[in-house]
Amino acid sequence: MHALLSRLAILKMLHWVTWCVLLVTTLVLVFIIVPGDLVQYSQIPWPTPWEQQCEKLRLATNEMAYAFDPRDRQLVAMGTTRVSTKVYQHGWPSPFLARALAFKVDTSGQVNRTQSEPLIRFKSSFSQWGGSLHHDVSWSNYDNWPFEIDGWLILPWSLLLDVAVATAILAVVGGLTEWRLRRNGGLFRFHLADLLGGLTLIGVILGFYVYHANLQRIEHLGEEYSFVPTYNIEGSFHAGVRYVGPVWMRKLAGNQYFLPLLHHVDSVAVRADENWNSIYSELPKFTYLTSLDARHQLPLKALDLVEQCPSLKHFALPNLDRDSPTPLSQQGEPLFQIEDLARLEKLNLISIRLRGDAYFAEQIELVATFPTLQQITLEGAAASQEEIEKIKRDHPDIEFIVLPSPRVWLYPPPTPATPIR
Repeated sequence: MHALLSRLAILKMLHWVTWCVLLVTTLVLVFIIVPGDLVQYSQIPWPTPWEQQCEKLRLATNEMAYAFDPRDRQLVAMGTTRVSTKVYQHGWPSPFLARALAFKVDTSGQVNRTQSEPLIRFKSSFSQWGGSLHHDVSWSNYDNWPFEIDGWLILPWSLLLDVAVATAILAVVGGLTEWRLRRNGGLFRFHLADLLGGLTLIGVILGFYVYHANLQRIEHLGEEYSFVPTYNIEGSFHAGVRYVGPVWMRKLAGNQYFLPLLHHVDSVAVRADENWNSIYSELPKFTYLTSLDARHQLPLKALDLVEQCPSLKHFALPNLDRDSPTPLSQQGEPLFQIEDLARLEKLNLISIRLRGDAYFAEQIELVATFPTLQQITLEGAAASQEEIEKIKRDHPDIEFIVLPSPRVWLYPPPTPATPIR
C-alpha cells in the first residue's frame, strides 16, 4: 500500500502543461468511448455476430415495450406502429455496451419518449441526391449518451480492454510530455530531436492524405461523389461507397461524412458490354472492394481480373438459365458457365449469390464445399427444397437464403427471402 501511495505521489510533481495535455486527452477519449453509435442491422452483405446480438436485444426490448399494454399489439395488427426501438453501441476499440431505447406511443396518442435532436448539425452534402437533409454530430445528441436505457447487453472483457487501452494512452501521452519538458528544461526550449519528430509526424500525415487521395482518383471519386452512397460511370458501372477510416476518427468527428477523404468504393455492380474489359481492369486497383455483382454476363477474361481483387468477399454471379445458353458474348468472348464454378474457390469468398435454374443440387453442393464460405443465396435454382435441406444438413456452418427466380421480380408479388436454418 505504501508503495502504491508513493507512486501516486509522483502525480503531484507533474508539470502543469502535462496536466493540461492529460485533460485534453481525457476529453478526447471520453468523446470517442462514451457516446454511442446507432447500430444499423443489415443482411447485406453480412451482419457481424455483434450486430446479430444487438438485433436480438432490439427485438427483445420491443417485446417488453408491447407487454405493458396488450392493446398495442392489436394496433400493430391494424398497421399502426406503436413502438420504435433503437440500439446504440458504446466503446472503443471494442464495443462493450449495447443499449436499447424504446420510443412508444400509448393508446391515447401520448408519446412516452421523444427522440432527441442533436445540438450540432450541418446541411447535408448530398441532400439533392435524396439523402438526409442534415449531417448530425453524434456526440451532440442526448440519445447517444448512456443516460437512459430500456434494455442492455454488456461485454465485461471488452470493457476491461477499453479501460486498459485508455489508461495506456493516457500513460504514454503524459509520460512523453513530462519527459520532453524535463529533458528540454522548459516548454519553449527545443532540440534537434523535436524537429525530427515534428517532421516525421508531418510526413506520416501527408503520406496518409496522399494515399487516400490517389486511391480516390483511381476510383474516379470526385468531391461530388465522395459523399454519395452510389454513383454510375458510363451506365454500366454502379459503385457503392463507404467509410473505411479508423473508428476512433469517425467517432471523434461525430459523423463519417465529415471525413470525405476516407470514403472508398467497397461494392461494384458491372453490366458486361463493349466496355467490360476497361471496367474489370480497374477493379484490382480498388483496395477496399469487398462486394461484386456481375450482372447479365461474366466473360472468363473478366474472371481472371476478379481473381486479382485483394479484398473481395461477396460475389453475385450472373443469371444462368438452362433454356438460354450463351457461351459467347456479343463480342465473341467466352462467358462464365456452370463448369467454371470450381474456379471460384480460390477467391476465398464469404458469401455467394447463384442466379438461374441452371444450378442443380450437384452444383450447389460443389459451392458449399468452398472452405471460407458462410452464406449461399439461391435465386430460382433448380434444386428442390428437400435437396437444399440435405445440403444444409451436410454443411451446418453455411446459411442458405432462397429467393425466387430473378424473372419473378417482373411480376407482383414476389416471395420474400426465406432463410433455411
